[in-house]
Amino acid sequence: MNGPEAEATLEGVVASVLSELPSGVIFSLRLAKGEVIRVVVTGHGVEPEVGASWQIAGRWRSHAAHGWQLHAPSATCRRIPPRDALVVSWLCTLPGLGPARARRLAERYGRDLGLVLSGGAPVEEIAATLDPNRPHLAARIAANINMSWQTLMGEYTTTAWLDQQGIEDARAARTIVSLMGAQAPEILQANPYVLAGVLPWRRVDNVGRRILANRNHGADVDLAPERLVGAVDATMRHVVAKGDTAAPKAAFIDDVIKRLGCDPTPELAEAVVAVAVRNRAVVDGGEVWRSPGCSLMEDEIADRFRRMAHDMEARGPVMVPAPAALDLSLAASTAGGRPLHPEQRDAACKVLGNALSCLVGGGGTGKTSTCRAIVEAWEGLGGRVEMAALSGKAALRLTEGTGRLGRNCRPALTIHRLLLGLRKRRDGATHWLTPGVKPDAASELPLLDVRTLLVLDEASMIGLGEMHQILEAMPAGCRLLLVGDPFQLPPVSFGVCFHRLVEVERITARLTTIHRQSEASGIPAVAASVRARSMPDLLRFAGAAPGVFMLPCAREDVDAAVEEVIKTLDPEGTFAELLVVAALNERGSGSVLSLNTRCHDAHVKRTQAQGVRGWLGQRFAAGEPVVHLRNDYQRGLRNGSMGRIIAVDEDGQGLTARFEGIDRDMSFGRDRLVDLALGYAVTAHRAQGSQARRVVIPLSDSTWVDPTWIYTALTRAEEQAVFVGSPGDLAAALGRMPAYERRISNLRIDLEQAPMSSAA
Repeated sequence: MNGPEAEATLEGVVASVLSELPSGVIFSLRLAKGEVIRVVVTGHGVEPEVGASWQIAGRWRSHAAHGWQLHAPSATCRRIPPRDALVVSWLCTLPGLGPARARRLAERYGRDLGLVLSGGAPVEEIAATLDPNRPHLAARIAANINMSWQTLMGEYTTTAWLDQQGIEDARAARTIVSLMGAQAPEILQANPYVLAGVLPWRRVDNVGRRILANRNHGADVDLAPERLVGAVDATMRHVVAKGDTAAPKAAFIDDVIKRLGCDPTPELAEAVVAVAVRNRAVVDGGEVWRSPGCSLMEDEIADRFRRMAHDMEARGPVMVPAPAALDLSLAASTAGGRPLHPEQRDAACKVLGNALSCLVGGGGTGKTSTCRAIVEAWEGLGGRVEMAALSGKAALRLTEGTGRLGRNCRPALTIHRLLLGLRKRRDGATHWLTPGVKPDAASELPLLDVRTLLVLDEASMIGLGEMHQILEAMPAGCRLLLVGDPFQLPPVSFGVCFHRLVEVERITARLTTIHRQSEASGIPAVAASVRARSMPDLLRFAGAAPGVFMLPCAREDVDAAVEEVIKTLDPEGTFAELLVVAALNERGSGSVLSLNTRCHDAHVKRTQAQGVRGWLGQRFAAGEPVVHLRNDYQRGLRNGSMGRIIAVDEDGQGLTARFEGIDRDMSFGRDRLVDLALGYAVTAHRAQGSQARRVVIPLSDSTWVDPTWIYTALTRAEEQAVFVGSPGDLAAALGRMPAYERRISNLRIDLEQAPMSSAA
């Protein structure tokens, strides 16, 4: 041992794990000559497994009961992966190289592999190493690698460097290679925690600790500044993934320290705050820490809204008449085939009089009819209109509702396609290029200019990122109308915009009169109760009838109860006027997957229909409802388009379906079935923008089922809605804070505050 406290660096294989505590681990290590020593590691990050190889650098200390032990901080412990493990994994991704051939290359050439594959050895020699039993095939593989080496060299260099660092996570290595290429070693040597915003924390930390320990041999990396900032970045990434753009200060720092695996102390909390602020990993928002990227978008959005509301942008050539003249014109309008309600006329006047405006209304209040009147009035004044929505189905509904169907009309687009079209136009294009289709008005690329009114429907679902991109694409003077219901579901992505903007009364027009559902149905009254977050008084379900009903049952019986409701309301199983709106996609009773499977089995039993198997395990049979899962503009299908299977091809494993709004049959070969799912039950997000005569709503005890979810599902019904499940689960959902209120955001839309541009 060379005396007390002598230093030593040893390599061996873990023979047994003796103790695992929060403060460290104790295990036995079998050295090359067979001797077994006891190792005591302090700190975090060392997870010994029996049979794994480790290198330990520490000091010998004597223990009264156990004799000599090697004590080491976790930073000086390095797991030794199987030789060239990452390189072998990377080689397996090359054409023709499986594990056996990759292993032969790595074992034969070791760290000279890069030089060899770049031309440092004859192809014949490489081929003989690859596969001596198949020389011609091996020669072709070797020649292909040699010819492609200029593009492969960066990937190999980075992979080999990560291998040398002792990194074993092949998935992390592939991500690093794809993001950074040949520059990865230089970038990661400077700061291995730059990946904290991309990779899961455990993977980042394993890579980061290894690189820091190799860079600063013997140093304690637990509290290295790079690691602290990385933990802050990873924690903020988790915040944004939940939909928030900021987090309460104390709770956020507590989460950072938990991620670090350190004991919480005031000193550590101060150190984390100091390094986070110094490195601009957070932005001070008073009581919250803001995400730097989100805070920039929020501030720019708020300032643009203020400039538009203060009429500080260049005015376009479209002149809006005085309110009295405009109201007289709207009174003569019959948008959608009937005169506007006075409330709708007032709303249209308010919208047309503002460069920035919101049109708000609950289900059935006539938002689409009012939009149509606004669009027609704006175009009558010499303006032009572009329309978009987040989902394809909502865009199609907006197109239909505003009378924009046909070859000479520009349809509403998804926001993704709107932004894509604007980029194409900036590059000089004027039309969407569809093979075999002559360019016309419907194929024109979107254009935003000083004459344009941009209408965004289902605006409650537009997140911060999408809104920022839209505003960046809007030139000064372009008008913006946001249409939606703030009590419906919030954005799937992070942030909230619409919910903050509609709080400003001077730019918000509100519709309250119900037009779609008759008062006799009882749906408006129950919807109002849900908006007030109070438990409605529901009659027990007894069959088809106008109104909102409840079928109480235990949670485990929801599927069977839903099936009984379906049989009662739709005994033929056509689902022509029926929609089931579920909370969860896959988990447990009452989920979309569970109900679709159950309904499919019942349909096959009743009809004896033959089916075909899709890519995701579902089976499809003739007569079943289906939903399209992505936007396919070439075929006129949208994400959420509902259809019905009219024939299946068992031999070709395909099917033919007809979708609502399309007057031709659509064929789906085996490769296209991935775009379809059974449509007996859908999620509320997918149902948003749809209506059905009768809606069945299985209840869930999920904590994210809140009043906005209940309201969205309920207002899909035109005549009858049936809740199925525990009344307690319905009461619990109504008692939760709405999702948009739970979101933590620092977007401040104060239209009385002067814009930054005017204060400069």
